[in-house]
Amino acid sequence: MLAYVGAYSFLYGFTQWLEESRGLNASSAGLLLLPLSLAAVLVTAATGRSALIRGKLLAGCLFLVMAAAAQLLVGPSTPIWLLAVVGVIAGVPQGLNNLANQTALYQQADPARIGSSAGLLRTCVYVGALISAAANAHFFQHGATTAGLHAMGIFLLVVSGLLVLVVVGSIEHGWTA
Repeated sequence: MLAYVGAYSFLYGFTQWLEESRGLNASSAGLLLLPLSLAAVLVTAATGRSALIRGKLLAGCLFLVMAAAAQLLVGPSTPIWLLAVVGVIAGVPQGLNNLANQTALYQQADPARIGSSAGLLRTCVYVGALISAAANAHFFQHGATTAGLHAMGIFLLVVSGLLVLVVVGSIEHGWTA
């Protein structure tokens, strides 16, 4: 769930900020999200055949920390190319965390309960999206300002830091393959 809170909070918040504070129109903001999507697709394609989970989860949550930190560094005058780089950084954990969580599901779920296990994973995705929508409403209650984006970045640092602790703890206790 933490991975999805991080992914959706960045996606929703960054897009809204690009339009309201950076001054991009909806088409330009959407185009600026292409590097994020491409990074997620390329990372998934490059690592998708590997059944290993731990490395993907650890790298994914560390990239989520980097994306949150990068969000703290952007402002209305940040060059477009640098905003695209921030998008690439944010796309890596989307590809890795989604893939690793799905792989963990299929490797570890009891075959007789794979349907309910998949439903629980989807529930975590939806809850993560709902929490991120609430976070956006809180941090952008007076518009998608740079101060709100930076506050969202601090929130994402906390979320991604918790995710690092959960992943490292699960690795140390052998909870993931």
